[in-house]
Amino acid sequence: MQGGIQLADGRSLLIYQDIDRTCKQIEKFSPKDARTYRDVYERFTHMNELLMVSFFNPPTKPSVTPAMMEGTSEGMELLRMIASTPERIVDDLFETDALKSWLLVTTAQLGNPTDRYGSGAAIAHDCTSAHHPRHAWGVCVCLSRMAAEAMAKVIEAYRGKCVRDAHVEKILVEDGRATGVELADGTKITARKLVISNAGHPYTVNHLVGEEEWGKEGKGFVEGVKRFRPDEIVLFTPHLALNEAPKWKDWEGNPDILKAFVVVFGTDTPEMLRTQFEDIRALIPPRNPGGFSCMHSVIDPTICPQGKHVAFLWQFTCYDLRGDARNWDNEKQKVGDHILAKWREYAPNLTEENIIDRYYDSPL
Repeated sequence: MQGGIQLADGRSLLIYQDIDRTCKQIEKFSPKDARTYRDVYERFTHMNELLMVSFFNPPTKPSVTPAMMEGTSEGMELLRMIASTPERIVDDLFETDALKSWLLVTTAQLGNPTDRYGSGAAIAHDCTSAHHPRHAWGVCVCLSRMAAEAMAKVIEAYRGKCVRDAHVEKILVEDGRATGVELADGTKITARKLVISNAGHPYTVNHLVGEEEWGKEGKGFVEGVKRFRPDEIVLFTPHLALNEAPKWKDWEGNPDILKAFVVVFGTDTPEMLRTQFEDIRALIPPRNPGGFSCMHSVIDPTICPQGKHVAFLWQFTCYDLRGDARNWDNEKQKVGDHILAKWREYAPNLTEENIIDRYYDSPL
């Protein structure tokens, strides 16, 4: 099971990997929306395959992808969605606020505000990938750090070496070529062929390499990196260690919600989510919080002591809080408590007695 949305009025809408069970959930709110959802799923499953393939291959030229889509009605419809916003697409397709909010919150996890043009096709992706045996959400057993450990084992099996707990201070450049890295302790590691950075392009270009090293040929690339704006969606993340997992308001009426990996709450309508982005653009934390909560221990009990649980929440917020990111150090406790109070309205068992410990991870 993928997840669902808990509403303040006590109802919930669940999204299963099984498309039939999902449509039965949607039917409780709108038979019309259930038919439309199934239609979107059936029409765009093939197109979603093409999109997923693109994630694992070098980027194509900007003109190639539209040309690939022009041959089918589904492709042309997807091009229309790409040019639109997620909000416009859900309004065109559906009438149920709960379904709209679920799709908008999960779409925003891709990094775009829901009113941004050019990202509307993510709605079709959400309606199809959730029910795909290979593209549905998943996690590593014993937490996602195990993915990094697995990659390290592959490297070491091929006689490579992994240096752990070492901060890279800069990438070394000679004659316009990356030749290695320098660690924070002054250690230099040279590269025979290339240097690959996964630190994100703003940090890599602005800090690890430095603008002056890119030369005239790289000027356009550096300017493009400077135009990158991550500030409309960053995350504030409360982490909870619990005696028992969150018990959502509709757990008796819709008991499968207790098995959900993800539950969205606090955004019962698209308007409630929109107010969050309005606050974010004003450089304040959302006054009406709510978002994307994950209960890993529900599907993987090995990550906790027996009988215990963990949960966390991704809350959209701003980076430069009231104009300065350093303000988070003084305000994150108050903001985290405010978010937790809202969470408790939808999962009433998140009491102080249930919470063993907590940690508030601010954007800073």
